[in-house]
Amino acid sequence: KQWLRQHRKILSIVIIFPSKDDSLGGEDVRQKSEAQVFLEGYELDKIKLECKLEERQFWHDLSLSITGQVGGERVQSSGAKDKMAQAREVCVDMEGEILSQVKTLATRQKEVTGILDRLDNPTEYKLLHQRYIQCKELKTIADNFGSDYTWATTVHGRALKSVEGILANQ
Repeated sequence: KQWLRQHRKILSIVIIFPSKDDSLGGEDVRQKSEAQVFLEGYELDKIKLECKLEERQFWHDLSLSITGQVGGERVQSSGAKDKMAQAREVCVDMEGEILSQVKTLATRQKEVTGILDRLDNPTEYKLLHQRYIQCKELKTIADNFGSDYTWATTVHGRALKSVEGILANQ
């Protein structure tokens, strides 16, 4: 609810999708629903955290692998020590950022799951949970249900309308 209040202006963003409609200059303009923007916000935060973790791992690995070669044996040189220290410093700095992002993501997940928990339809709940909490694609979700993609998009649209109703009543 707090996130929603803070991001009301963002909710009016118009999203551009490719289309064959030449009257729109080859683009189809659709506005995302408030519910979809709310749910995708969590997914985006999760993806950003995963990328930050991958970047931290890169710097960690780099800090351990900076060495020199002497007569076929690996040894550290003074230049390598400086580079290792710099790589470790970047890694340590990133850990603070990551911790902050984890706390933010945990709060956002509670908000999103709190909204999803209020859904009455178990199919809608399961589909939205898999789509936005587990970050699965609709095609994969459809396969999990033993259905096709069209079914998944229909249920997804209906479930977003249900979430819209919940958000409107907060």
